[in-house]
Amino acid sequence: MHQKNRFGGGIEKNVSPYSARHSFSTVMKRAGAPLGLISEALGHSNLKITESYLDSFEDNILRTI
Repeated sequence: MHQKNRFGGGIEKNVSPYSARHSFSTVMKRAGAPLGLISEALGHSNLKITESYLDSFEDNILRTI
């Protein structure tokens, strides 16, 4: 879905629920939030899912660098 980024001066960006969830979870992790809190906020049924979710996103970032 394409939406105008209302916080960035009208710059158009691709925004999806998937990217929003990853951004949220990454910010939480970098801020030192406990994994259990991140997991609960994302609605995951267990911590392994959250660990995998965060690891997969970080792997994608490292591949693009």
